[in-house]
Amino acid sequence: MTLSVWKDDLCVGSVQLAPAEVVELVTGLTQCLAHLAGAGAGQSTGEETAFTVRGPERAQTQ
Repeated sequence: MTLSVWKDDLCVGSVQLAPAEVVELVTGLTQCLAHLAGAGAGQSTGEETAFTVRGPERAQTQ
């Protein structure tokens, strides 16, 4: 899978993800969304939510 990072209408980077990295990315996104949903709709938890996909640096800026 190729993950692209966009700023407005400009692709500022992309990275190829292996299947295991896609699983980790989706798991992280799901956990973050579940955490935010548990905080209540529209309510801030007062903490930042972040996740990291581990793996070799392969991002290529354009």
